[in-house]
Amino acid sequence: MSGRALRLKIFTASQLCHPAIGALAGTLFHDQIPNRGCVIDVADSVVPPSAKASLFWRFYESAEIRFVRRYLPPDADVIELGASLGAVSAQIAKRLNPDRRLICVEGNAALLPLLDRNIRRNSRGAAHHLVIGAVDYSTAQNRVPFRVDEQLIFSRLAGAADPADCPLVPRVTLASLLAEHGVGEYTLVSDIEGAEAGIIEADAGALANCRLVIAELHDCRFLGRRFTIEDLVGAMQHRGFRVVDRHGAVCVLARVAHRGGT
Repeated sequence: MSGRALRLKIFTASQLCHPAIGALAGTLFHDQIPNRGCVIDVADSVVPPSAKASLFWRFYESAEIRFVRRYLPPDADVIELGASLGAVSAQIAKRLNPDRRLICVEGNAALLPLLDRNIRRNSRGAAHHLVIGAVDYSTAQNRVPFRVDEQLIFSRLAGAADPADCPLVPRVTLASLLAEHGVGEYTLVSDIEGAEAGIIEADAGALANCRLVIAELHDCRFLGRRFTIEDLVGAMQHRGFRVVDRHGAVCVLARVAHRGGT
C-alpha cells in the first residue's frame, strides 16, 4: 500500500470512528454491538464512543480477531495478555471447547466487569479467570505503575515520561500465570504494547508448552536495549516458532512441532 493510500485509509477510519457515530451505534444497538459473530457489551461509561464505532465498523482489533477465528485451536487453554474490554476474549471464548480455560490479564481494573460479561455472553462453556495485573520483567517489585489510556487501546506499563500518579497494579509474568493456574499446553494471545519483549528475552522457558502465539508486536526497549518488530519475530523463530500468518505488526506464530489451528 502506498503512503498516500495508507493516509487515506487512516483518515477514512478516523471519520467513521467519530464519537458521534459511536454514540449513534450505541443507541441503535442498546450498547450491545454485533462484531464478527459475537455481541460485545459496551454498556459502561469507561467505553469511549470512538471504541463503539470501531467495534461497529469491525476495525477494533480486526487482525487479532481475524486470526483468532482462523487459527485458534479449540482444544488448548488460552492465556490472553491485555484483554481490555473483551472483544478478542469473546471470540476466543466462542471457539474454546467447554473443557478448556481462558485466563485473561488486564491492568485496568475498571474494565474487569465488562470483560467478564463479554466472555460469559459469548462463551461455549469454557471456564475463565480474570487477573488484574501487568506483565513486566524490568523490576522485582510486586506492583508496577500502569497508564490507563482514555481510548482503551494503548493502556500499558507506565514509562519515565508518564505521570507519577499512575495506579499501581500487581506485576505478573507468563511463568507465574502458568504455575498459578496449572496450565500445560496452551495458546498465547497478546497485545501488551511492547512488554512482550520481556517474555521473549527473560521468560522464554514459559513458551516451551506454547502451541500457538497470536500477538501484536511493537517496537520497544527492554533493559536498555531497543527491539524492532522484526527483532522480536526473529527471536521467536530462534526459540522454535515459525510465522504462519501476518498482518503488519500482528503475527501468528506456531511452534515448529505443531501445524496450528484451522
